[in-house]
Amino acid sequence: MLNGKRRLRMNKTFESIFWGIHFMHPEFGRPRITDELNENGYLINHKKVYRLIAGAVLHSDSGFQYTSKLYSSRLEDYGIKGSHSRKGNCLDNACVESFFSHLKTEKLYINKCKSEEELEQALEDYIYHYNYKRRQKKLKKRAPIEYRHAFTA
Repeated sequence: MLNGKRRLRMNKTFESIFWGIHFMHPEFGRPRITDELNENGYLINHKKVYRLIAGAVLHSDSGFQYTSKLYSSRLEDYGIKGSHSRKGNCLDNACVESFFSHLKTEKLYINKCKSEEELEQALEDYIYHYNYKRRQKKLKKRAPIEYRHAFTA
């Protein structure tokens, strides 16, 4: 746990330095901020810098409720950028779509939750089950964690 606390403290320090550079030099783009961080001893992935500059991004499908002006303006109010796949291209989030399909059919349609706490517990239970217990044909009849350990061994 100490490692997690240390990482959190380092992230907070990194973010404060990032925002300091960003406010001192608002004209700097991602490459220049990345270079500045590297010069200050933070060997950081340029994608992390991009995510901080871009802010939060919510990726969803192109359903009418997610592409409406009202929904987009609500996201904007919270400083979140909406992201959608192109029409007819479900491949960029196929694994997430598959997971949610399994979640609904194997857990939520069977167990009707009566409160938010029950729903949260049901989600946590299913995510654990999905990662550690649920065997998948495409993973040589292994659970994802089991497959990853076998693959890296």
